Amino acid sequence: MNVAEDLMTMSAEITEYTPLNAHDRCDRCEAQGYVRWVKTTQDLVMCGHHTRKYELSLLADNWVIHEDNREVLTARPVAAY
Repeated sequence: MNVAEDLMTMSAEITEYTPLNAHDRCDRCEAQGYVRWVKTTQDLVMCGHHTRKYELSLLADNWVIHEDNREVLTARPVAAY
């Protein structure tokens, strides 16, 4: 296989995901999902709690964070004037 064929094979394996929203649920507990993990063509959606609980194990198993929206969990509301 040459470089062009390798790149075509790699790009064929990339899956596009829609951004997480309020309807996406954690695969472990059904709470709102804030983090999407991917590994090859598989994905996991997890809440903040389960991401913290399993993060090191997932990273060790070559999972990668594709989308991380946990910052909304700690965002402070802006005061209305």
